[in-house]
Amino acid sequence: MILIVGGCWKKPSAWHAKCDALQKAQKVLEEVLVRNVDTWNALIAGYAKQGHVEEGMGYFQRMQSEDISPDEAAYAFVLKACGTMQDNDMCKRILDDIVNKGLLRKNIMLGTALVDMYDKCGALQKAQKLLEELPVRDVLSWIVPSAGYTQQGQG
Repeated sequence: MILIVGGCWKKPSAWHAKCDALQKAQKVLEEVLVRNVDTWNALIAGYAKQGHVEEGMGYFQRMQSEDISPDEAAYAFVLKACGTMQDNDMCKRILDDIVNKGLLRKNIMLGTALVDMYDKCGALQKAQKLLEELPVRDVLSWIVPSAGYTQQGQG
């Protein structure tokens, strides 16, 4: 089912999350009989957007407990949350999952999210090393560590 309301469109949970109605999005997710990675991603992204990273991480873990495998977008949202929380152990587990699934080989968004996570955790050298090892890079990939170095007074 797709809704178009007030300029927001997508599946119900995505619509609610994008329109900042996270409790409604959560309720819709609970009522949906068949959940997939897209419905979970919409909710996780909504919580991340609103700065509720712990809740987003909880839904990420719940998605996995329902045997729904995260895709690149889910991992990108979670990497942002890990960086914000500065949870190095969680970051390591997520990185291991990403590497084991071979997701870094072609995905610019995921590689950039990982560089950003290291940057937010203050691991600028790891961010720089990862950037240099990424098989595919774009302008944003280079901007993220540059901003981190500038914020650390190493412009």
